[in-house]
Amino acid sequence: MKKINNFSFIVLVALLLGNIFFLSSCDNKPKEENIETVSEEAQKMAEEEEAIWQESIKNMPDEDTLALPEKLTMLNDSVAVTWNRLLSAEREKNDMLQKFVREARFVEGFNGKELIDKLETERKLLLKLRYDDKTMQNAETMDAYDKKLVEIQNLIKQIKESNPELERYPIPYSVITYFSELDNTDFLLRKHYADYASQLNELLKNKKDEIPTLGEQFVKIKPAPEFEYGELN
Repeated sequence: MKKINNFSFIVLVALLLGNIFFLSSCDNKPKEENIETVSEEAQKMAEEEEAIWQESIKNMPDEDTLALPEKLTMLNDSVAVTWNRLLSAEREKNDMLQKFVREARFVEGFNGKELIDKLETERKLLLKLRYDDKTMQNAETMDAYDKKLVEIQNLIKQIKESNPELERYPIPYSVITYFSELDNTDFLLRKHYADYASQLNELLKNKKDEIPTLGEQFVKIKPAPEFEYGELN
């Protein structure tokens, strides 16, 4: 069981380091940095986080050599870790939008106050559409959420194009960069979760007759909810 705990620790460290990289990128950008520099550094940080994640997976014990209790523990822990990272990312989206709305109003010569007002309205709507472990299993709900997210990304892009001077302001521009790269970030986070959820559910199904003999702690492990998508995905 020690190997399993070490693996979970490695994954947690990977996620924490990823958050630290991101927060550093938001707070430490000098005002003279331009769009290309910010985007390149953000991309580099995303690649570093993915590399850490891949390294943690590489150090994971071979499932074929694990006994059933260890497999169940490993997959259940991995589902929990990746799900919590998804929830953290959803909170991060809302925080970033709030920062952008607040800071953009103080940009000298800002063009498009009505767009900022609209963005604040869209932020609140996105918050209402945010998925949880139940609504994620509804294709219509997930389509509505993802559609609203695309609308917000397009709105931020429109604001950026109308206000090229935003690249001189670290916080608004870090938000612009964040949402411009969000498709890839969300894809990876959802994929990491979905992979573990699928493996856990398959194992629970295939070993349903053996699991009750392992003890109560393993009987308590339930199938992980899986994302359902409709026309947009």
